[in-house]
Amino acid sequence: MIKRLRRLVFRVPLLAVALSAFACLSLPAWQVESPASNEKIQGWINDLSARRFIVREEARLQLVAEGPAVIPQLVKSIGGQNVEGTARSIFVLQELASSNDLAIEAESREALGTLAQQAGTTVGRKATRALVILDERREEKSILALRALGASIGSEYIVIGTEAQQMMTARINDQWQGTLADLQRLKWIRSIDHLALEGDKVTDEWMQYIKPMEGLRSLELKRTRITSSGAAQLKDHPGLMSLDVKYCPLNDDVMSQLATISSLRFLKLYGTQVTVESAALFAEKQMAVEVDHRLGAFLGVACPRAPDPCFVNSVQSDTAAERAGIKAGDLIIEFDDEIVRSFDDLKRLISRHKSGDKTTLVMIRPGIPQSLTVQKTEQLKFNLQLKKHALGLEVTGLEMKSPWYTRGLRQGDVINIFGNQSVLDAKMMEDEFKMAEENEVLNITLYRKPDKKTADVIFGEWK
Repeated sequence: MIKRLRRLVFRVPLLAVALSAFACLSLPAWQVESPASNEKIQGWINDLSARRFIVREEARLQLVAEGPAVIPQLVKSIGGQNVEGTARSIFVLQELASSNDLAIEAESREALGTLAQQAGTTVGRKATRALVILDERREEKSILALRALGASIGSEYIVIGTEAQQMMTARINDQWQGTLADLQRLKWIRSIDHLALEGDKVTDEWMQYIKPMEGLRSLELKRTRITSSGAAQLKDHPGLMSLDVKYCPLNDDVMSQLATISSLRFLKLYGTQVTVESAALFAEKQMAVEVDHRLGAFLGVACPRAPDPCFVNSVQSDTAAERAGIKAGDLIIEFDDEIVRSFDDLKRLISRHKSGDKTTLVMIRPGIPQSLTVQKTEQLKFNLQLKKHALGLEVTGLEMKSPWYTRGLRQGDVINIFGNQSVLDAKMMEDEFKMAEENEVLNITLYRKPDKKTADVIFGEWK
């Protein structure tokens, strides 16, 4: 027992000394009084393979504190180290690559990239693993840094073509407080699918930081100062599928550069300087790309897809449509004195206009549909006078003694459904009547004297 106590008393001071020495080794990174000589650096590198832990740890801390000056010798010497020395050399490079100084980070990562090329070796495997870890950390740091500078980053539903897709989205607008150099962090966020840039701060210089974003699938440019020269930097982008440009000074010169993006499938050009002829020629040559070219006018209605009639499903607030008095449920039938049969017709006609242009449209406000029933008897004859109407068939002549009248049908009514069929012309309705059996009850859906209205429109811009 006495011998054990003596050994314990003897070891406690030694342990205290060791811990004190280890604490003193925690040198602040990059804070050294003067650069170490190459011989000193090489000595620390050799000590990474030492047998004693405290020697190895002291060498690691000294190398990290010395900074990027140690990188060339580390890379050169790593092949001659043991397993412990190799692991610690890689770890030193990994710590240097975690620096907030982008230049030091880049130099350290380049060194790890060189070592990672030694395929099938311990050095190559450890360097590759270090780069994976660094990529994950750098992506997290980049997201936090960009958010702190005013960028918005998160998951959103983005419409690509006609489908809404959930995408990791980064948005930068007039709230941005960063510099051009800060934009290089974008390429390190590999999960970004959609990038939206808006405002006068966005210039041609920004595009050099977008081209390296190889995972980018969708790019939106809105009211920026990016010209054709800037957008040309997207040439040969490996993965861009959708490009949406609104109110940017791009002209016809950019079209030949966009043609080199083999992955491009959707191109929107609203309110640019690209001409109708140039956009049409691009669409003709690039048949895989769906081109939507408009001069920039925005109405603000949502309608069903063609070939359905152009009924208004909804009206966006604070838009030209709302200011013109258009309401959900209205049926747009004329625009610019041309007939509108579907939403495609309406979009085509709007695309000819710029923001601020004025025009007139004609719409029908159907009101609430009403239902009637009539029973087919010998007395009921198909003697209605009808004419085509945007909602179906309008009753223009009707005898007051007719069973049609006694069942509630009136002149001016517009029949939309007869039996179970939408009526497109009088012959179709008559055929449906003839096919009905004796005493069969026929259902009629109609609009009672729907209002025809004219609206004066002053176009706004896309929001």
